[in-house]
Amino acid sequence: MGKLSVHQEAKNLFLQRDPAEIAAITGGIYLPGERLLELKYLTFPCQVNTAGEVTVNDGKIYLSRNEITLILQYLTGSSGIQPRGQWVSFLQLPDGPHHHIPFKLEALDPLAETFGDDLPELEDRAVTLGGQKIPMGDLGFVFNVFPKLPMAVVVWKGDDEFPAKANILFDANAPLHLTTAQLWVLGVQLVARLTQEARVDYL
Repeated sequence: MGKLSVHQEAKNLFLQRDPAEIAAITGGIYLPGERLLELKYLTFPCQVNTAGEVTVNDGKIYLSRNEITLILQYLTGSSGIQPRGQWVSFLQLPDGPHHHIPFKLEALDPLAETFGDDLPELEDRAVTLGGQKIPMGDLGFVFNVFPKLPMAVVVWKGDDEFPAKANILFDANAPLHLTTAQLWVLGVQLVARLTQEARVDYL
């Protein structure tokens, strides 16, 4: 038998758990009559059935395989701990330096290149995804990506001397919900949603 995909591994872990217990830990809601677990991902009302299939209660929204896998990974990996309210950079996550170069190439650089000269466009797109403005950089937003896992996006405008730059910040308790590798993919997906560009499915 071949090695299971990351997606199938996440689904199998979900199937081994009690969905009502998962909902209580992760900030979701379990509907026993419908046998559905409801969870908010960004502004998207997601539903997970007892077969581990993830859908959005909105026919206009498409979830990538990355996003579906991340939802299952959050549901099965979350410790249930509330956010600490303290931001850390990707480099400060466990083994963050090991993944930092691909994270910069796939998330931070596209963010800076897309919005460094167009902050109003960032604001429009961030608000659509439920972003709340924060006083960081030239423009920053915090997103409740999952009920107990907020992330922040910060952009600085470019000028004649310095190019635009961007950063993505994680709550200090983020590693209690997802691994650093999973947080890397989550950051890439958030940028993909903001820039409205397709990204390779890693999972």
